[in-house]
Amino acid sequence: MMRATYIAMCRAFPGGLVAMASALGYSFDALKNRIYEKKGQSVSVEDALLMQEFSGTKHFANEVARQSGGVFLEVIPAGIRDRSELLTEFNRLTQELGELSKEYELSVRDGQIDGAEKAQLKRQAYRIHKQLEKILAISFAIYEVREDDDAKK
Repeated sequence: MMRATYIAMCRAFPGGLVAMASALGYSFDALKNRIYEKKGQSVSVEDALLMQEFSGTKHFANEVARQSGGVFLEVIPAGIRDRSELLTEFNRLTQELGELSKEYELSVRDGQIDGAEKAQLKRQAYRIHKQLEKILAISFAIYEVREDDDAKK
């Protein structure tokens, strides 16, 4: 939900919503009206991107990707060659899978999955999907054969 994303970005910004409003050149009420879509107002994509930049988060990108059925993955630097990074990321994946297993067990213990449990399981699955994409991106950065490499052989 975008509203929660905007609020999270404001909370991540030093000074919160008041400071974010000022940084964007709005009054507190003007930003609040945009976030809560009062009086026909809304947060523009440009403002959302600024909020993301000011807050030092990737919340907006993550939410757009999630609503689009995908995941946001930061670009892995082209020069990465450190294979130990893969081990670290695989360990994180194992941790995420463990968390999903734990959440699942707790969710089905009563024989049903309610709305809150479903939402939590989907959030955990999203984190796992994102972690897998990150592992692939690092792997490709390290191991992918490029046509330039073939020409050198």
